Amino acid sequence: MTGRGNRGPAPPPVPPADPTLSSHPVPRRRTFQIRSFGPGSAADIQDTTRPFSVLDQAANRESYTGPGDYRETEDVRRLLEEVDNWAETQFRDDEEPGPVDRTWGYYVFLTSYSDATRGQLPQAMENWVTVQQRMLSHAETLPELREEARRRFKLDLIEDQQELENASDDRIRENFRAFLKNQDLTREEDRFPPQARFNVCLVLDEAKVKMLAGLQFLDEHIQEFIAFRRETVKAIDANWDRSRAAGSSYHGVGNVSINGLQRLYLLITSGANTGAMEDLHPLNGFPR
Repeated sequence: MTGRGNRGPAPPPVPPADPTLSSHPVPRRRTFQIRSFGPGSAADIQDTTRPFSVLDQAANRESYTGPGDYRETEDVRRLLEEVDNWAETQFRDDEEPGPVDRTWGYYVFLTSYSDATRGQLPQAMENWVTVQQRMLSHAETLPELREEARRRFKLDLIEDQQELENASDDRIRENFRAFLKNQDLTREEDRFPPQARFNVCLVLDEAKVKMLAGLQFLDEHIQEFIAFRRETVKAIDANWDRSRAAGSSYHGVGNVSINGLQRLYLLITSGANTGAMEDLHPLNGFPR
């Protein structure tokens, strides 16, 4: 008997669907109350952001101190360019153009509602925003672009104890999709714009809230980067389809480092396809 055709170990089986989705189904469309954190949640943010083309033209190139050509080597410029390109794209040709949202960030689903979680949650969210702000403060880019990326960032926290307490990945995904559908983002109800916030959501349980609330910030940037890269939160792919998952080890879930949000957003958004998160599989920390 030869080794021809050996394929290596079979991928793990697709986990069974959450049975409560049959007994307690998620409505096709739904709303949630949102609490927003970060400078991008300011009431006047849409009036004070500047288009990327204006920013790029006005930026002082002589202030760049990083290696190589800043236009080709750094992610902050690419992030702002991607955010603006898609923000200015109309996905519904049956309506008048709406306001342009130039912010970036994620929807975050909370699955723990214990007294401990509620008490630590504000500090946890504040710390998480600070992690991203500190990451950007060390980015090798033009100061104008760095500051613009910092002030556009926000996290939108979704809380619903009855629906989300101890919710499975399946239930979170279905609620995320129902929430997106209710926004009428495109003409096709089951298709979402390519921005990462419409394709990937993040999840906080009690342990992750406790971790974020207890973060210790360090004076040395590299040490802090390494320490925070080890801390992760769950990311759920809105586009994962169980019916097409047989034979694949990708099951629509990954883990992103708490300081990897900018990198993940750029990779998902610039991928511009519904398989963008799968392309990063296995996602077990700071995106490669």
